[in-house]
Amino acid sequence: MKGATFFLMLLVLLGGLITAQDQQQEMTEEQKAWMEYMTPGDAHKGLEKIVGEWNVKTTFWMYPGAEPNIDEGKVVNKMIFEGRYLSMKQTGMSFGMPFEGRGIMGYDNGKKEYFSTWIDNMGTGLSISKGSYNSENNSIEMTGSMYNPMLKKDLEYRVVFNLVSENSYNLEMFMPGPDGNEYRNFIMEYTK
Repeated sequence: MKGATFFLMLLVLLGGLITAQDQQQEMTEEQKAWMEYMTPGDAHKGLEKIVGEWNVKTTFWMYPGAEPNIDEGKVVNKMIFEGRYLSMKQTGMSFGMPFEGRGIMGYDNGKKEYFSTWIDNMGTGLSISKGSYNSENNSIEMTGSMYNPMLKKDLEYRVVFNLVSENSYNLEMFMPGPDGNEYRNFIMEYTK
């Protein structure tokens, strides 16, 4: 009987060691997945190219064929959270009123997509867009939605972020016009 009890205890102990080893292996794979998800990569390094202080000229068209409204301002871009996100702080004028906006842009390693959020003092809502890199024209192209208080609903938009040179980049936003066709609503041209 002593031998059977000892053998049974040995099996329980070995089973526990094997289970612990399996759990350790699973934990290691889980940790590896999290490390890959949380580590900034080439896409994040690409965002670093626009870190710094920039002058910005915004040309805005209220509707297709309208006379443009042109305003100027400044933007300060910096990487935050150890290079994981680009923080944007923009100030200036918009339609004769002081303008202030904040954005966060990043790349989600898990979903393999860029994203951008934006808030400013010209509204009380949040704009979110998501998209991918277009290697043909060296741009990040995203789609999103934002609330239109005149129409009382969200409107879809398309954003194209172009790195022109190390001293210049721009952001174009395209919206549906009154006829439903897309038109360029504004372009922000950033220069050093």
